[in-house]
Amino acid sequence: MSKITVNDVAKILGKDPNVVRMYIRSGLFPFAAAVQMPGRKHYDYTIFPAKFEEYCNTGGKPDISKLKDREGARV
Repeated sequence: MSKITVNDVAKILGKDPNVVRMYIRSGLFPFAAAVQMPGRKHYDYTIFPAKFEEYCNTGGKPDISKLKDREGARV
């Protein structure tokens, strides 16, 4: 499988790309990682193709148990 982008994931899962980015940054998707380098405001996203394929093949859903109910945060 070739490189997968956030936009590819969004299309496959039927989500908005910004929602996918938020889920990745929150750790809700086990098939991706987001890194923000010191001094930069933007994140770099990596999608792990084999893990994404497994996630899709097993009917995966975001792991909402990782969301923490923080004061003022919407869950």
